[in-house]
Amino acid sequence: MAAAAGGHRRRRHSKGKKRLLFVEEKRMLDGSCDAYLVFKINLKDMFASGAGEEGGEEDWAMPMRNFPRPVAQFDTLPGRPERLDLAVVSGSSGTNIVAVSSDRRTVIYDTAASGGTFSFDTACHAWRKEGDWELPFARRGLFVPDLSLCFGICPRRLCLCAFDVPTSGAGEPPAVRYVWQDESYPRECGDRGFHVQSPGSLAYLGDGKFCIAWTIAVEYAGEDMVPSRFALFLMAVQVVRRSRRRQPTAGAARSGELRLLKRGVSCYRMSSSGVDGYVLQPSLG
Repeated sequence: MAAAAGGHRRRRHSKGKKRLLFVEEKRMLDGSCDAYLVFKINLKDMFASGAGEEGGEEDWAMPMRNFPRPVAQFDTLPGRPERLDLAVVSGSSGTNIVAVSSDRRTVIYDTAASGGTFSFDTACHAWRKEGDWELPFARRGLFVPDLSLCFGICPRRLCLCAFDVPTSGAGEPPAVRYVWQDESYPRECGDRGFHVQSPGSLAYLGDGKFCIAWTIAVEYAGEDMVPSRFALFLMAVQVVRRSRRRQPTAGAARSGELRLLKRGVSCYRMSSSGVDGYVLQPSLG
């Protein structure tokens, strides 16, 4: 519908993405992955103005939701222990979802299972061992130019952390600058008898806004209480800089330092065969 001449625009365009893609992994009885389902979820309500202001507590009173209809599905080859890595890329016709098989994967920066961190030079096609140390995040780390830091999920505390950009040849791990355990650890899950099953995944939406996703166990079977049903727990947070104070008080944080605001939480129940889930980083270009 065309706007009337001289009329005012009613739609406000906020910075950053509000719709994200999430992946659910479906497993067969033998433990191999059978399919990857991709869902699109709108996080607008989780970032609603005024939600999660400093000093307030988020009330997780909403019912557990079901995933919407999947927008894509990637099936693995029958009888083959294949893992797919999914990514979102920009194309001439819009956003594309690309799946790369585990036996043809290109690794740029990797932490080896045997210990130590290695980098791969795409120009020289050569590996280099950076040291016996490990990078300070689990799964995927993200560089945010606006904040001049990298962000990831701390593998031991399962919360959001920020660290310096890894530098090849430095001989030491990047310095960790912030660890927001109180603000971004999913304590709501434990309070309700649920247990976190994954280190978590992270996506940056722009304007300091992040979405963190953890796979949690919500149902158990047998006397041993083996996890039998899983869900994806989502948390919306925003990193902002502290405002400058005219007369700093004793013990107050310095202006320009980063602080984390918790904006909202939500939870989506997986299908009966779903065992893991994570969020895909959107294309912000």
